[in-house]
Amino acid sequence: MHMQIIVMCIPLVIDRGVSRYLSLVDFVSLRRTTKVLYDDNQAWEIRAIPIPFKMHAFNAKKNLALHYLLNCALYFSNPVGSNQWFQEMVDWLEYKISIKLIYSFIFYYRFDFFYSMNLSQLDGRRRFVWLRLTHRNSRVFKRSLLEYDDRYNVGRPCAKRLATPLQMYRNTQQCCR
Repeated sequence: MHMQIIVMCIPLVIDRGVSRYLSLVDFVSLRRTTKVLYDDNQAWEIRAIPIPFKMHAFNAKKNLALHYLLNCALYFSNPVGSNQWFQEMVDWLEYKISIKLIYSFIFYYRFDFFYSMNLSQLDGRRRFVWLRLTHRNSRVFKRSLLEYDDRYNVGRPCAKRLATPLQMYRNTQQCCR
């Protein structure tokens, strides 16, 4: 009888009461331990409820990641919301997903910063990510020959796999405290 109870409880997610007492980094570390915990979207949504700032275009995981990045950015020396503060944030970010999240935040809440953004301090990889995001709506690259000519397009769906921006085994952006 006791063995049946233990076997029934193992695949269930039972950490609802514990998660609210963990810090955000500890919560994400706990969620990354198993795939069952990581894919439990309801727990991510419950954790994202008390966050004061949310972007409605983001899911709960992205809102938590944006909250973490903005929380770390509050420790910068420049006043919050100034062009220097945003520039310091651009210089600080390393990972592509962090850059994408902050780009979306700046795009919706401070679009005029893009006119004064300075990318000269960044390395080539980060500069390329920022330039590609800022020119997302305009065509930067040449179209391939196959896109121009309809006789090569046989009507097959694209076999390219869609990448999810937040993965389970990704490193965390380091906070500069």
